[in-house]
Amino acid sequence: MSRLVFPSFGKGAIGTVQHPKQISAGFHQVFPIVVQLGRMRQGELIAVENPEAHLHPALQIKITEMLIAHANSGRHIFVETHSDLVVRRTMRGLLSEEIPQASVHIYFSELTRSEEHTSELQSHLNLVCRLLLEKK
Repeated sequence: MSRLVFPSFGKGAIGTVQHPKQISAGFHQVFPIVVQLGRMRQGELIAVENPEAHLHPALQIKITEMLIAHANSGRHIFVETHSDLVVRRTMRGLLSEEIPQASVHIYFSELTRSEEHTSELQSHLNLVCRLLLEKK
């Protein structure tokens, strides 16, 4: 693919041609996720690592809403995130009953060092880092 056409906003604008190298890192991060979500069937699983990377906070919320919508349509979404906005939007969906509580599993993992200086992974249910959204 050598060129992409993007819609332009404003009076009489029909679109601009951009080389992929001129497109933001956020687009390169989100585009494959959007394409894969569009290709998924009910019951299939997608794992997404840091969907918030290189995105404005408002877009972090939008991509979370998109993931929630796809999870609610029967797709399984596994998200690894460092964004409190992604977690908060998911929690808001739970509180408003937009997402069934039984469909969301939230885990936090932190890396700690033991006295022997080896690393071990500890999971805490009250802290958040990984989200698994699935429709029951």
